[in-house]
Amino acid sequence: MEQSAKSRHLHRGLSIIELMIALGLGVIIMLGVTTVATQNSAIRNELERTGRQIESAIYAMDVIERDVANAAFWGERGEIGPDVQPPICISDPNEAERSMGYTIQGGRGDFSCDGSTISPKANSDYIAIRRVSSCEILDTECEAAGNNMHLQVHACFDLTSALKPGDDFKIVVGTSGLDYLKRDCLTAAPIYRFINHVYYIDDNDTLKRLAMGENGNYGSPESLVENVEMMRFEYGLDVNRDAQVDDLVSAGLADPNDPDWGDVAMVRVKLVVRNHQQTSGFTDDRTYSLGGLSYTPTDTAFRRKLYTRTISPRNIIGRRENP
Repeated sequence: MEQSAKSRHLHRGLSIIELMIALGLGVIIMLGVTTVATQNSAIRNELERTGRQIESAIYAMDVIERDVANAAFWGERGEIGPDVQPPICISDPNEAERSMGYTIQGGRGDFSCDGSTISPKANSDYIAIRRVSSCEILDTECEAAGNNMHLQVHACFDLTSALKPGDDFKIVVGTSGLDYLKRDCLTAAPIYRFINHVYYIDDNDTLKRLAMGENGNYGSPESLVENVEMMRFEYGLDVNRDAQVDDLVSAGLADPNDPDWGDVAMVRVKLVVRNHQQTSGFTDDRTYSLGGLSYTPTDTAFRRKLYTRTISPRNIIGRRENP
């Protein structure tokens, strides 16, 4: 009789109260798991957005740095002093020759290109960088000549000549008439494609690049990086031409016709880059300082960061260190 009662007690199951307690505990556990999973997902998404932002900023900086670092590469030609300042978008051999004395030229506001007005984002800077290609046009890895502008430097002179190797050069559209020789006076001197790149950001917060093409035309700008909200530059000027920075100016403060543009020996790039998506519950109420001016974002739901890089144009500095 006693064994039967015990058996019934062991097999009677859960009571309603016990079941409700178990369900309640299950709900609490599930809520905890869901909360943790949601938070982890949000953190993962935020890390992904921030990672993309950093990648965009690094790519933008690297593209500009490569051009600035190689500015004023003229093959066998040495440094040329500033003369009459060229337009931002040079389009013929005469303007190209003048631009060799202004290898880095900046500004803020509108500028003209291919007869049209280019309007960068308000209060952002643009920069023009001049050089020639680092490869000869006949090299297998170099771009074909076409009707681009090209530079050839004459290096064949005897000891009685008043000119020194590198003093004489030609810039032409195409390659016709480029017949200069190397120092051995036997081999054709190398021919380099002339490059003029102009960087700016548009009203859609996209970093763009204009590149001079055939016959001095630029065509449509190339979109490089999205979500670049602001771009400004500071320029270190080597006024004494001793490979040392004597003054620091920004494009918005410098006179656009100032010959000091021919003495740029350092460029400091400042970019404000934002995430590609908004962050829920986040408010960016900061003001960013760029090149002596401030920038306050209008859409505060995005995370963003200020990136800075200082670049030395090695061809300019190198020639002034070893005249």
